[in-house]
Amino acid sequence: MDPFESFDASSADELAALKKQSDEVQSRMAQMDELKSSVANAVYLRVRADYETRMRDIEERAGPLKQAARTAYATLRAELVRLEAEHEAMDLDRQEVEFRHQLGEFDVAERKRRLKVIDDKVASKSAVLEQGRKLRERFLAAVSEESELLAPAGDGAGPLTTQEVPKLVVPPAPAGDGQFVTGRMLIPEAPTGQLGAVPVAPPATRPPPMPAAGTMVLPAVKVPKTAAQALPTGVVKLARLVPQNPEAGKQTAVLGVTTTRIGSDSANEVRIGGPGVDAHHAVIEPSTAGYLLRDHGSRHGTRVNAERIKERILENEDVVQIGAARFVFRLG
Repeated sequence: MDPFESFDASSADELAALKKQSDEVQSRMAQMDELKSSVANAVYLRVRADYETRMRDIEERAGPLKQAARTAYATLRAELVRLEAEHEAMDLDRQEVEFRHQLGEFDVAERKRRLKVIDDKVASKSAVLEQGRKLRERFLAAVSEESELLAPAGDGAGPLTTQEVPKLVVPPAPAGDGQFVTGRMLIPEAPTGQLGAVPVAPPATRPPPMPAAGTMVLPAVKVPKTAAQALPTGVVKLARLVPQNPEAGKQTAVLGVTTTRIGSDSANEVRIGGPGVDAHHAVIEPSTAGYLLRDHGSRHGTRVNAERIKERILENEDVVQIGAARFVFRLG
């Protein structure tokens, strides 16, 4: 089914028309300032007042349209994230078939058969994906930058700086059934033989258990050095990485106040395998601004919502992809 077949982008088209008018008025106002000295001041003020009235009228008409465009764009963007993630996963599937063929696991006939299955899937998705990208261009043409179409973050997270992470004080609680590893808990959902977010043997001395959801108070946290000012004392909510496909396994990883390592090496807290995954691929670090996902210079990269990133503060419902494994980041 084509999710874009009856997609309503009329709000974006109307907003684009208003943007064109706004750009024209602003251009004339800039030109007017340059020619100000050539006319009487009363004339200049009269014309400027007229243009300012036009701008206010355009802004008033644009308000409801922009809100409608945000709502539609959120749906469009989510669908594009899903389709682009599927497209990338199929590309990895193709690489895997070629790699297994090189290893001698598949003969020529089997390689051809498997590649045809993948190519048929790609062909069925490509036209839909292209249609979605064209729709996205119509929305982007209606604004100066994409951020105008995105919902406000809501948490007021500002620039990040570096501070030390003191030890977390958690009131003692009875040991639960979950397995604790370096200050985080893995919640098994079902046994699986596939590579995924697998539990690691607990240390000799088990730290106090953490709640499966809620908040923890941190006096200070270690976050990137690229920030302009220090972070104040704040609260960090617990979060989870929820697997979305077989490559990600079947276990939800609960993120705590220590760094969570992700990769194919068995020492990682979240262990995944398959093509496109490095031994030490990425880490997630807590901060009062949120959870920072940082790629460790991996060969195939780390993606959030289908966009390749070096580092990013994760937001609720972000889709994290490493290799073919996909997770949804959820707060609480």
